[in-house]
Amino acid sequence: MKEIEEQKVFDEAKKRVENEKGFHTHLIVYVLLNIVIIFFKHKILIFINADPNDKDFFEFWWLGNVLTPILWGIGLLFHWLWAFKKTFLFNDKWEKKKIERLVEEDEEI
Repeated sequence: MKEIEEQKVFDEAKKRVENEKGFHTHLIVYVLLNIVIIFFKHKILIFINADPNDKDFFEFWWLGNVLTPILWGIGLLFHWLWAFKKTFLFNDKWEKKKIERLVEEDEEI
């Protein structure tokens, strides 16, 4: 029975490491791509033969290069919360306090 429990603990730890590794990969890709976009913006505009004075293109470029990293960053935040098991509402600390409070209330009755 002890071996089964040890195997479960090992499997859960391995899964957490895989999740954290996936998050770090996601973070590296996010940072690198945004650096490329920021530093090579002018070169990219020349490469795609775009006129930076064209208002329609500028609005499209602005949405694609400002809104996308913001939304992607929000997705990255949720990936971090999931990978590292971070919760703000019903986490282990909250659960422990709630149980202790309920036990105390039951003891008073």
